[in-house]
Amino acid sequence: DASLNYQWDDGFKSNSPVFPGSVPAKNLVDLTLGLKLNESLRLELAAINLLNNRFRALPGFPRLGRTVTGRLVMNLN
Repeated sequence: DASLNYQWDDGFKSNSPVFPGSVPAKNLVDLTLGLKLNESLRLELAAINLLNNRFRALPGFPRLGRTVTGRLVMNLN
């Protein structure tokens, strides 16, 4: 199975006295793929921010990019 998610956040001006400034709009695409290997074993891969659109949550914060994770799930029933 698979899922595809899209997130758009409008830009805004941060009024925080610690992190003042403008934050541009961001577009993020996430993709998750799952594969059933057998009756009790499943492989899942997820890519958050698949297109690697680097962004900051607030001015002065680190720039974030793509994150890819994988997991192997075993059903013990």
